[in-house]
Order: sequence, then C-alpha cells, then structure tokens
Amino acid sequence: MPPRRTRDTTTWVDSWESYAEQQVREAIDRGEFDRLPGAGAPIDLGDVNPFEGDLGPAYRLARNAGVVPGWVALGQEVEACLLTLETLLGSLPRSPVALEKPESVAPQGGSRWREKLRLLWLGSPHLASEPAIATPTNARTIARARFIDRAAHADSRIRAYNSQLPRSLAWLERPRYTPQMAATRFDRAWPPSDEPRG
Repeated sequence: MPPRRTRDTTTWVDSWESYAEQQVREAIDRGEFDRLPGAGAPIDLGDVNPFEGDLGPAYRLARNAGVVPGWVALGQEVEACLLTLETLLGSLPRSPVALEKPESVAPQGGSRWREKLRLLWLGSPHLASEPAIATPTNARTIARARFIDRAAHADSRIRAYNSQLPRSLAWLERPRYTPQMAATRFDRAWPPSDEPRG
C-alpha cells in the first residue's frame, strides 16, 4: 500500500487507485484544473479513434471515400423499424367498440377501424398488400398478424446489425424483438374482446 505523506504525518491508503482519485479530487478542490487550455471543449483526437482496433485503416479509407460502415446503416434501419413498431402500438384502438362505430368524418367515408388498420400496411414493402376483406370482427386478428410480421422483419434487421457490429463495440448490441415478444406487446395494447384491457 502506498504511503501518503504530508508535512507532519504519513498515512497509508487502501490502494493506488484510491490514492490517485484522492489526489485528483484535492486538485479539483484547489482549482488547479480550472484554467487549463481547452477546458470545456471536446477533445480533438484527430484521426485517432480508440474504438477502431485492427479495422482503423479500413475505417479511415471508408471515411475518406464518404462511405458509412454497414453496421451504422443497419443501426439506422433498426431504429426506424423500432420507431414504427412503437408508433403502431400507440395507434391501436382503445377498445373493440371503437372499431365498430363508423366516423362520419373519416376519409373517403370509411370508418375509424379501417383507418387504424390501414396504418399497419403503409410503408411496408416487405409485406403483402391489404387483404380484400377487413371487418371489425377480424380487424384485430389481421392487425396482430401484420404487427408480428413487422416485428419479425425488425428482428431480422437487429440480428444482421448485431452480427456486423465490430466485437470492440459489442456494448452497442441491440436486444432482439422476437415474434413472441411482439405478440405479447400487441395483446397488452389491444387485448382480445373477451379480456378486460389493463
């Protein structure tokens, strides 16, 4: 254990780490770090990236060519997929009765349930087109199947993202969004008509 000596006393500290931390805290208290050059500004590392590891030259070459690493683009796609799923969950009808009451002000004379259900098909090139028959009785079943399908697509993108992520950045891995999780979340947001909504 390192000794800590002052003018009149010598004390023993628990470890080098606690000794160093204590020295830094005392220097902060005395204001020794207040007027350092660049205080409060971000550290400019130049071309040095501590997370690059062995891929540093490849990243620099790609950056100079204006190319984004594949895992970064996939991460943006994953964010968009997850945002879409959360938006869909928030737009589900509050009760089965809301589906059965047509709204006179709905676009093209349709009803509220058809507009809510239509959200599940918009912007989904990987999904089939809207089914020919959608009634209030089967709207939940259709919406649930579409939501699970979108969640499966999001989960496939998450798996691709996690597999392309450099090992040195493993802490950026995304948790999976499995179809079972999607079904559970959908059922909580829009329970079957015979179950109370909680």
